[in-house]
Amino acid sequence: MTPINSFSFRQKDGTAPAATEDPGGEESTTPRMLRGIVTRLQYFFAIRKERKMLARTAHIDRTLIRRLRSRALPHANQLRYFSTTLSGKERPLLKLGMLLILAGVGIITFRYIAAHVDRVPKVGGRYTEAIVGLPQFINPILETSDADKDISSLIFSGLLAYDVHGELTPDLARDYTVSEDGKVYTFALRNDVVWHDGQPFTADDVLFTIESMQDPLYKSPRTFSFRGITVKKLDDFTVQFTLEEPFAPFITLLSIGVIPKHIWEHIAPENTALARANIQPIGTGPYRALTFTLGEDGTIRDYTLSRSQVYYGTAPYIDKLVFKFYPSFEEAIAAVKQRSVEGVSFVPQRLKSSITAGKYLVFHTFQLPQYTALFFNQEQQKILADKNLRIGLAHAIDKDRMLREAVAGEGQVIHSPILPGYVGYDPSLEGHAYDVPMAEAFLDKTEWKRMEKEGYAALVEAQHIKEQENLAKTINAAAQPPEGTTTEALASTTQPLVKEPLPDVPYLRVNKDGKPLVLTLTLIDTPINENIAYLLKDMWGAVGIQLEIRSIAANAIRREILRPRDYEILLIDEVVGFDPDPYVFWHSNQTEHPGLNFAKLANRHVDELLEQARQTNDRTIRAEKYQEFQKLLIGELPAIFLYTPTYTYLTSSNLEGIAVERVTIPANRFSGIANWYVKTQWVWK
Repeated sequence: MTPINSFSFRQKDGTAPAATEDPGGEESTTPRMLRGIVTRLQYFFAIRKERKMLARTAHIDRTLIRRLRSRALPHANQLRYFSTTLSGKERPLLKLGMLLILAGVGIITFRYIAAHVDRVPKVGGRYTEAIVGLPQFINPILETSDADKDISSLIFSGLLAYDVHGELTPDLARDYTVSEDGKVYTFALRNDVVWHDGQPFTADDVLFTIESMQDPLYKSPRTFSFRGITVKKLDDFTVQFTLEEPFAPFITLLSIGVIPKHIWEHIAPENTALARANIQPIGTGPYRALTFTLGEDGTIRDYTLSRSQVYYGTAPYIDKLVFKFYPSFEEAIAAVKQRSVEGVSFVPQRLKSSITAGKYLVFHTFQLPQYTALFFNQEQQKILADKNLRIGLAHAIDKDRMLREAVAGEGQVIHSPILPGYVGYDPSLEGHAYDVPMAEAFLDKTEWKRMEKEGYAALVEAQHIKEQENLAKTINAAAQPPEGTTTEALASTTQPLVKEPLPDVPYLRVNKDGKPLVLTLTLIDTPINENIAYLLKDMWGAVGIQLEIRSIAANAIRREILRPRDYEILLIDEVVGFDPDPYVFWHSNQTEHPGLNFAKLANRHVDELLEQARQTNDRTIRAEKYQEFQKLLIGELPAIFLYTPTYTYLTSSNLEGIAVERVTIPANRFSGIANWYVKTQWVWK
């Protein structure tokens, strides 16, 4: 068939029409024009007819092909031959294009999924932790060791509980009210709580717990805390506490776990320590006691807790908690490295460098309600009563260097006993900053003047010669020497000067009698304390003060040092608890043992501020009182506050959800344990 674009009009016999002659000349012009028009019309209709025939033929062809093959796409067997139709250059380009398409599809799919799914905690799994020490009394009214408190805090609940921020929140109590005079606290209890054995929790359990702690037959270490407090039941779910005097920190005592009356009322108080319920307790907390393993010596080797199915609060994700007990931190950390446990309750600073945190292990750092300070005993060492001397000593201390070198930076420099995050903390309060020229200026105002070491050596020698001369005169005056005694023999009665090495300081400070300024620092013999002591020796030595270090064993510090207040300068830690009440540390009635006023401060204004602060529940008023109290301390300088340390907790990276900021005791690390998890799952948003 001839294509349309090469179409030529022909006669029926196939020959082209001949040109028509014009026999008539000009007279035949009109007929000739008519014939041309007719010819063009014939040509047009012929083309149109030809196109219709072609379209009809194409339609017939397509119809025939569809009838022969029903698939619109090539069959897999046909595609095998596709590459044979490509040239050598086209094949790699095709492969590259296909890879780019697949990569694009993958990226789009990944982004879509990532934008529309979340990884969320899943119930299940277990977490195993090493604890140093052994549990003996898993009982809130008898607990003494950290191991006791760790397990007890998970099994028992209190009227109130500390959240991850260190704030008190209702737990067994729904809410509470305080009377206007601050003496009466009324608690409304939850009515949906049951013990792990299914028995209902009521106000009777609260009364039994408080009264047991107050009973001396139980020998509870908490007896003193609840002395003078009256508790009574108003109804099955309401209890009321009455205090003899207003005491704002009282509320912090009520985080202690409540024990079940129906278990303990049948056990005589004198037999409480022997009761099996101390190691197989029944509580109301998020976990219940499951199993434990005893060693050949009868001590508990490991203890397993299981997720409580009757817990009234937010149920935890982790199904089981397993605690293994070790005699030392070294052994506990070795167990982590061997992966026989997944965490350690506490990592001492001296051992932290032996652990490599990373993919498997994670360090968690919490703020501790504790500070380290130097306390001046002005009664024991009279020269410390000179305020210029105390200020000079304070300015000579580089606290930042001390924090870096003594405790590896694990803490925060402080200038007062009210710690960050507590009622009354004021970051604008500044202490005596590290400033050696300023320290020297204040020390120069004291009786202790600078003297170069060479001059001091000459002074000592001159004093020795004078002492020997005086000794010789005394001997001569006492009796005439025997006849024949030579002057050489008389001189032999004197003693030669034994020259001791001079201290490694740029200069010394001596008084008018030539006596050097020497102070004694008393401390508990721990590595951190000794690091601090030698840094102080160096810092104070730089301004001419010699420091002698007196280390005492921890088990002897109370008997030998604290009880008799036998120290000039005491380096020690003070734990303030969740409530910052500084009364027991700074009131004048706490200067003697067992009080904790180690500086023996007696200031009437300080006493009034502390008394007023603990008698009000208004946080604003308490904050104002504590801020004024801090200003007085900074001005009087009975102590130098160095730093507040941090608590280091080690876990596997598989454990997530830990959000604790501050702890008072190691057991507080379990605050918010309901949000901890070791298993996860993906869900669509």
